[in-house]
Amino acid sequence: MKLKRSISIALTMMLTVATITGCTSSKEGEKSSDKSNTNSRIENSELVAAVAYEPDEGFDATTGGHGSMTRVFFSTLFKRDKNLGMENDLATGYKVSDDRLTWNVSIRDGVKFSDGENLTAEDVVYTYENAKESGSNIDLTILDSVKVMDDHNIEFKLKEPQSTFIEKMASIGIVPKHAHDEKFAQNPIGSGPYKFVQWDKGQQVIAEANKNYYGEKPSIKKLTMVFLDDDAAYAAIKSGEVDIASIPGSFAKDKVDGKKVIELDSIETYGIEFPMQKVEKKIKMDILWVMM
Repeated sequence: MKLKRSISIALTMMLTVATITGCTSSKEGEKSSDKSNTNSRIENSELVAAVAYEPDEGFDATTGGHGSMTRVFFSTLFKRDKNLGMENDLATGYKVSDDRLTWNVSIRDGVKFSDGENLTAEDVVYTYENAKESGSNIDLTILDSVKVMDDHNIEFKLKEPQSTFIEKMASIGIVPKHAHDEKFAQNPIGSGPYKFVQWDKGQQVIAEANKNYYGEKPSIKKLTMVFLDDDAAYAAIKSGEVDIASIPGSFAKDKVDGKKVIELDSIETYGIEFPMQKVEKKIKMDILWVMM
């Protein structure tokens, strides 16, 4: 929970702040190397962000949820707006049948993956079929089938009504069918705002602005995400090696030259999962009889 929350907050800050914030030194005439490095990054529209969570298996949107890391490389059908409501991303709209079992989703025309290939309805169907089969932490057992209706429309059929199905469509990044192979997680291709460049395992991931992105172009042209725990991230902030990080509240009272604390409204949810014991059919019937 803590690791995923850290990456989510840090990358959400990076993706929503239009300019590099709090990276300049406040001391006039300071000649430190960290100031020089920071100024160089500003001039080149680069950002170094500390994140705590490194996906063990790589970056494949069909096999696991990577929090806001998904938002860097991949697009989703829907996404959260600034008021935590839902808005279109790849989708242009949707309709739900009267029985709430069928969702028809329309997608944008002219969307391209970072390799220049077109994103189609077939890629959406392929993604959801693979995500369901993979048994990832995005639970798609409610999904009965998904199929292409035409070039820009997809039909999702559910096993039973689920009003929150749109939450899943806001969590699963679309992958390209033509390039989704056993090496994909190490070299992902998506249609998100950034294009994967390099992954130094245990250290960092480097990305650059995706020139094919259909949405608002990122002002940050090069993004480096370094994997650091809270203490290391805070030390890197103080030394100027990192521009932005999510830090514990206990560090927020300390003053760091040239940096400032930004408070973001967020939601933390916690769940408890208890072990379940298999119940025989006869006992189930007895329970039902008593309840009746």
